[in-house]
Amino acid sequence: MKSAERITFIDSVRSLAILCVIMCHVVELVYLLFEYRLPPIGMVYKLLIFSAFTLGRLGVPFFLLITGYLLLSRSYMPKDILCFWKSKWLRLFLTTDLWIILFYVLPCITNKGDFHFFILMKQMLFLEPCSYSHMWYMPMVLGLYLFLPFVALVLQKIPAKTLFFPGIMAFIWLFILPVANVLLTATEHSTVNSSLFLEFGGGIYGFYLILGFLVHQGVFRNIRGSLLFLTGILSFIGTVLLQVFSYHGPQPYNVWYDCGLLLICALCMFEVFSRTGGFLTKASTPQSEKNSPLQKLTQDLSKCTFGIYIIHNPILIMLMPHAQIFPKPISVIILFIAVLCISWFMVHVACKIQFIGRALFYIK
Repeated sequence: MKSAERITFIDSVRSLAILCVIMCHVVELVYLLFEYRLPPIGMVYKLLIFSAFTLGRLGVPFFLLITGYLLLSRSYMPKDILCFWKSKWLRLFLTTDLWIILFYVLPCITNKGDFHFFILMKQMLFLEPCSYSHMWYMPMVLGLYLFLPFVALVLQKIPAKTLFFPGIMAFIWLFILPVANVLLTATEHSTVNSSLFLEFGGGIYGFYLILGFLVHQGVFRNIRGSLLFLTGILSFIGTVLLQVFSYHGPQPYNVWYDCGLLLICALCMFEVFSRTGGFLTKASTPQSEKNSPLQKLTQDLSKCTFGIYIIHNPILIMLMPHAQIFPKPISVIILFIAVLCISWFMVHVACKIQFIGRALFYIK
């Protein structure tokens, strides 16, 4: 794949991923899905809610697939590993801690919370969760980054087919078993648990990274695009129906990233995007041509995704009381547009100042 094509593809998917993340959190907050209950509504309404929520859940898998696609395919000599830890891991760690401090201190300044030094230190060392739930993603990525160069060295030296057996085994225990347990719970049967130790393989999030690497290596290139598209659609529908079905049982389920159907959907879409150049832009952009306004917009959104991810949830929480005067479907649309525009504008303006862009929003 040519450089220009790869940039277009990554910009497109990264932009789509942040739109998905915002949609996920908006739907979750408006319909109180974190409380695992829904008001008495019709089946069509439920299908629409969980379709929007499932679409939102695809954001994190897209981000992880992009990470594996880009970083696991790089060459890592000893000096490159040290450079990676310094330029990627340490910078991300410091930026994350800076936001943890801001998120903790600001409520204390506005008299909405008490300051406890040891609680703050525990949050900064990832011994206690941050007050904003979306920040779970940061220590997860930092953990993956810590060992990523070593995983890349191994993956680049072995044939992709040697991953088939451990990959299938990991997929069954990490992604199929959780789906089976949702069905068992919904039908009031006892769930099953596995004692198989799979953390050495990176767990569910490391699995996404390896899949991203395999996409880069062209492992899925022989699969017809029409079959990929159909499989992605069917797995998306299956993910939606799984959640709707679970809400009729004793323990409702909101799809998480260990759902095998969600993984299949994300992988199929990612592979299709890699072939077509993405969803929001053209497949390739000759260097001699000027980028279209849509391409420029996509590239800017892609550049701002980290900052948008960091600040979108606090903005959403602040705006939520003002959107409650509208019917819930209208609130979803208004909040989605407002949160996206406000957070994107704030990050875009802040990144005009190089120091702020690097320190707060991880801009190179």
